[in-house]
Amino acid sequence: MRLTILILTLFIGGCGSFQPPWESARKMKTDLQAYKSYNLNSEYTVTTGSPMVLARTYKEYIWFKPVSLETIIWNGQTLANDQHGSPYTFTPTYKLDGKNGDYILTAENFYHRAIGIIVFDDGTVPENPVMRIDRKGSMKRYPITPVAYDKKIFEKHFFLEEEKSGQFMFELIYTGKSGQTINLLYREYINDMSRDAFRQSLTYNLDESKEISFKSLKINVLKATNSEITFTIQDDDDLEWLR
Repeated sequence: MRLTILILTLFIGGCGSFQPPWESARKMKTDLQAYKSYNLNSEYTVTTGSPMVLARTYKEYIWFKPVSLETIIWNGQTLANDQHGSPYTFTPTYKLDGKNGDYILTAENFYHRAIGIIVFDDGTVPENPVMRIDRKGSMKRYPITPVAYDKKIFEKHFFLEEEKSGQFMFELIYTGKSGQTINLLYREYINDMSRDAFRQSLTYNLDESKEISFKSLKINVLKATNSEITFTIQDDDDLEWLR
């Protein structure tokens, strides 16, 4: 409804200089994710000085891949690879209200982001999903060919961000055994820089328990010598504290 009102308002008032009224969504990222170096209940063996556990936070960029390269979008041009043979990578440029579409997609090498395609999060599109969104554009919308707004035109994909700004990482390192006591070292990093103030040396007596705990990690020690340790990660509470 809101999108319809905007369309009528701008159509009546004209648009000498087209200014899309929606929130920018360029390089839109997912919520914070956690990469883990392990799987729960899998057996691992590491040598002294090596990380038993490593995990870091990251975000993913959202992009959409065309399902059918034969779909005609604008002036007879299909979604097939561009003239240089590179595939089109459509990313959300604007974010919509979710009722008439979730995003307006553009691709840098598809009319230089001047043509936008309205799409829902599941890859389907509404009726007449194509619009011109450059400075000469308007709120007028155009169909795709074939008309298939009840089918998936795009598949949603993700790729990892390369920028390390704000990334948090930790590692739990095995540092050997003395008698029945094993020694671990906990280290934290921000943007690949060590946070020495948060470094901790940890000791656990295996005579007391083969299960050791640190933060949300529950580790079952199967075998340990001064040169290596064999273990499983029983639980980690999905590393909620890491996020």
